[in-house]
Amino acid sequence: MTDFFRNTSIFFIIILGLILQSCSPKQELSAKTVPAGIIQPDSLAVILADLQIAESMLHQMERNDQFTDSLVHPVFEKVFLKHKITSDELKKSTTYYEQHLDIYEEIYTKIITQLTQIQTEISDPK
Repeated sequence: MTDFFRNTSIFFIIILGLILQSCSPKQELSAKTVPAGIIQPDSLAVILADLQIAESMLHQMERNDQFTDSLVHPVFEKVFLKHKITSDELKKSTTYYEQHLDIYEEIYTKIITQLTQIQTEISDPK
């Protein structure tokens, strides 16, 4: 009978530990650590927002019949130069975050916030 209580107690301690671990607060985006060589989440949010703006600019040029294929590389290259990254670093980082969707979701929330703020500033100049 004592073995039964001991095994049951161990089982409940393990379950309690798992419950407490799952209830721990989420880390903030900036507090999460990523491996060396991976762009930090906050920086990646800014970079991806800039790339989205660059892509929108190219689409606008296309609608105005000012677009040529030769513009694509220089426009995106300017974003890479601005942020001092390479396309390979961006690919490596996005691949990493695709495996960590909780962080990637937070990054995209920041991007949407940034782009909405920029759109508001453009639409409603003071």
